[in-house]
Amino acid sequence: MFERRTEREIPGSLTGIINVLFGEPLDKREQISNWERRPLRESQIIYAALDAFCLIEVWDVLRSRSADRNIAFPPGKMSPSEEALKLELAAFPVMNLDAAIAASAKKFICDTHLEGLSRRLRNIGVDTEFADETWTEQQLLEQTMRDDRIFLTSPARWAIVRKQLPRGCCFSISNNAKAIRQLEYVVRMFNIAITRDSVLSRCSSCNGDVFIHATRHEVMLLVKLSPTSEVASTPQSAQPARSTRCTENTRDNPIPTAGPDFATCFKNVVEARETIDFLTGKVTLNGISVDVGSLQEFKMSRVKDYYICSSCGKVYWPGTHFGRTWHFLIANKLVQA
Repeated sequence: MFERRTEREIPGSLTGIINVLFGEPLDKREQISNWERRPLRESQIIYAALDAFCLIEVWDVLRSRSADRNIAFPPGKMSPSEEALKLELAAFPVMNLDAAIAASAKKFICDTHLEGLSRRLRNIGVDTEFADETWTEQQLLEQTMRDDRIFLTSPARWAIVRKQLPRGCCFSISNNAKAIRQLEYVVRMFNIAITRDSVLSRCSSCNGDVFIHATRHEVMLLVKLSPTSEVASTPQSAQPARSTRCTENTRDNPIPTAGPDFATCFKNVVEARETIDFLTGKVTLNGISVDVGSLQEFKMSRVKDYYICSSCGKVYWPGTHFGRTWHFLIANKLVQA
């Protein structure tokens, strides 16, 4: 909205903001005049009124510039892109009119600016690759056609790329809409049915769908190999008090292996003893290290079973994530309660 500035250069006063927006500061000469003397001089009255009047001008300028840049203003209000996206949701033709399709029936590639959408799609079980800055144009086109994927991109890039892909393989998504509104757009346009079986069935970090089941004992062996793990790197004497209390209170009453919902998340499961090298802490198939860096003693004392993404090494365990995700989808009317 303003020119790029460092934190120290951004004006912190009203006169500084006026100077940025209008090219000259407020006249502050009356600021230290005698305000107890009555009647006030005309110049004092004008000065006092100007402090309030200029805020209206500032508001109008910020609103105008925000609209030009497609930025939500004031904060919390839908941006013009989101408002347009909401209208499109009501009018855009549904691609699958006969019946809703399973989340696994469509495959997408999200452009660089749609990382949030790619994670949301993976969370509902949709096979979604994320084309970050390292992807070349050729790689993008080839993978879209080879894997029969649909490329989701910005309106500007869509106008160019759609001519290089088969019909129906490229769709535009508003740049500035929130990820949940983008998800709603994709789900409704392709008539995707979200079910409890599909939620969290893919790794949100890398899109992997093969998970390695590991027991607490096996994960502890991996933790001891990792210098980044909080359990391995923190001396026992320095562990927080809550860890000790939690260990004492829950050692004999750990979290269940997996509740009904958590158990349905992972469709392709292999065992750790068959797929992990416990001398190196890596997945034998691809050499990826298991990411145990965030595990803590008080968590591990309660959890019996873990699921590790075989593609990136991210570790999952039973908790509240499934319930929170499902209720989030209900709250946003993407599934029925």
